Amino acid sequence: MNVGANIPGYTGPADGKSHPRFGSILRPLTKALASGRYRIEVEGRENLPEGGAHVFTPTHPSIFDPPVVTSILDRDVRYMSNIRTMKGVNGKLMMWSGAFPVDREHAAKVTIQHCNEVLQAGVPLCIYPEGGIAEEEEAGRVGPLKKGAAASAVSGGAQSIVPIALHYAPNTEARPLETVVGALAAVGVTVATVLSATGGPLTRIAAGAFSGAMAGGYLYGKREWDRNPVVKAYNQAPQYMAMLKGAAIGGVVGGLFGGTAAAFVPGADFLLAGAGGFSTLKVARAWRDRDVAHVIVAPPLKVQDYVTAAAGDEKKAIHDLTVDLHRSLGAAKARLTGVPYDDNAPKFRGKIIETVSAEGGGLDNL
Repeated sequence: MNVGANIPGYTGPADGKSHPRFGSILRPLTKALASGRYRIEVEGRENLPEGGAHVFTPTHPSIFDPPVVTSILDRDVRYMSNIRTMKGVNGKLMMWSGAFPVDREHAAKVTIQHCNEVLQAGVPLCIYPEGGIAEEEEAGRVGPLKKGAAASAVSGGAQSIVPIALHYAPNTEARPLETVVGALAAVGVTVATVLSATGGPLTRIAAGAFSGAMAGGYLYGKREWDRNPVVKAYNQAPQYMAMLKGAAIGGVVGGLFGGTAAAFVPGADFLLAGAGGFSTLKVARAWRDRDVAHVIVAPPLKVQDYVTAAAGDEKKAIHDLTVDLHRSLGAAKARLTGVPYDDNAPKFRGKIIETVSAEGGGLDNL
């Protein structure tokens, strides 16, 4: 088997299964990446199970959902991901983080088999039950769900399904404490750089390099942010990544320039002090005002309760579990967006998979 052989640039697992290698390293980095873009606020964290085989089912309003969810869970979780996103360096990082591919056009039986293997091994699984970013998400609602999450939970013997609603919004709070801390940091950088002029050469170079790095990182990062506006509301990743790349380049160039100027240009310390202090203040304000990722973790749905109530009818258990999952996600989403949940809205999405590969079969409800 060579999963992904027909996709140019595919770098995910060739066998279609998850192979986490550097989770303990990548999870903190992913959390830092997500926290740099969004202030993550979680309600219902106590509803996250401590351990065991559970299926986490987030809504999917944004490309940024995987790093946000990873930040919330902060544990070894295997993720079902669209095979066409697992390309290049990103594909390798996803694989090493525990993601495994699902090809929604030419599905392989290994996908469902691996879901069962993961759960039967007592490892949590994350599936986005909307099957992608639904149009309803733009209106603040939950879209119709695929049955795959419930089917995997039932067939894999999961203990529960955990509904997780996500919503992104601008920061609307003043946050005076962070304002004060940012101002103090800016003053500190300014004063330290000015005082370094009375110190030795190494002190002046270090202070100049730091102030130069702050100025260069801020200015070039902002330039790249402004040059890469968000084209699609659900995908802010290109703008954010361009800003990070620009800040890194600007920081290095600014640091080299600042250190050199402090060493050889008389009076440069004062210019660098002003630039460094101003840039520190602007960075602190950007951090304070970044958007908020609102998250509600709803009470888990116990899978065995549905299996027992269905009296051995697996299809009924999957159906009822999916209906209640939609209602739980819908109610949580309504609290986040203010858009009332419509219980008459469609709860099931049509088949995503229309064809099955030679290895496939039995994937109608993915």
